[in-house]
Amino acid sequence: DLGPYTGNGENTVTVTLTNECGSDSDEVSIEYYADFEVELEDGLICADGSGAELDPVANDNAYLEYEWDGPSPSITSSNDNDPEVTVNQSGTYSVIVENECFTHEASAEIQVSVPVQPSINLGDSYLECNEDEVQICIQDIPQGYTIAWGGGQSGECIDVTSSGNYSVSVTDPLNCETLVDDIDVQFADFVSLNPSSGDPQIVCPGQVVELSLGASNATSFDWEASCDGVDISGGNSANFSTAMVPADCLGDVITITGTATGLCNSEEASFQLIADACFITIPNVFTPGNDSLNSAFYIEGLENYIGAKLWVYNRWGAEVYSSDSYENDWKAEDVAEGTYYFVLHLPYGTEPERKGYMTIIRDDN
Repeated sequence: DLGPYTGNGENTVTVTLTNECGSDSDEVSIEYYADFEVELEDGLICADGSGAELDPVANDNAYLEYEWDGPSPSITSSNDNDPEVTVNQSGTYSVIVENECFTHEASAEIQVSVPVQPSINLGDSYLECNEDEVQICIQDIPQGYTIAWGGGQSGECIDVTSSGNYSVSVTDPLNCETLVDDIDVQFADFVSLNPSSGDPQIVCPGQVVELSLGASNATSFDWEASCDGVDISGGNSANFSTAMVPADCLGDVITITGTATGLCNSEEASFQLIADACFITIPNVFTPGNDSLNSAFYIEGLENYIGAKLWVYNRWGAEVYSSDSYENDWKAEDVAEGTYYFVLHLPYGTEPERKGYMTIIRDDN
């Protein structure tokens, strides 16, 4: 018994016989080839050119010979005796594998998959106004495809409740190709205004008036004036003064229009202003009493100066009246007739401080 043999190929065996008279030996050559299994599996491969590898024998050895058959150019005569081949065409592939003792063959049906490529287009951006939620979707995705959104969701549609970038990937059943798209989603509210008064307002020299739109949810602002020579600009508010007004617009009603623009809409508000010299006339006599005529110390034009201050002194320098916001309402009650010295301080103007004398004459004597 000279076996068993596990090594394929030619084996040399030395045989030695021995007895009491001596020994003798000889060599014998034995060729041994083990049996083997051949297997090819049907399959699908991607149409991206990567192909499929066919490997019919798990443990190849140098004593096996291969004869391949299949569609050209995947299989040619140059593939004979290749233990493995890579194919990228649909068709039936077969192989005959043999050694000196055994012959086996196998075949497989290989199909190249050309997935239906869906068109995914979420768009560049999406703006949702005055809403808390929006649904974004991809359409017409073939059955069997895998849909994955960037946030971990799946399915053709997702609900979005906050601004941001949202991405989606779609992969065919064989994982041959993945398509990717994304979209920027922006939630925004409509612009609303709460402007300061738009009624005609007189603006005096040196006075600066703030015009406020009181805008919410605005991202940009624009200001325009009905007078061509007025150059005005600002954000949610703008400042106006007589220094901005050319001579040909002085005394006229100037309409200033402010526009607030947001992601969803634009709103505007108008303000009417009159750039005036704002002259005042201070009386040198007034007659407080029971009648309404000249019964108060009335300074003509003072209504154009908000926050005017007035001090009145008698001839000995004692203060008899003062106001931090005089409104032409002093009637000299409990003040005797006579001549008094006044100081008037205006909050703005070309001559902010006025001084002089005025006489009180009571008409009820």
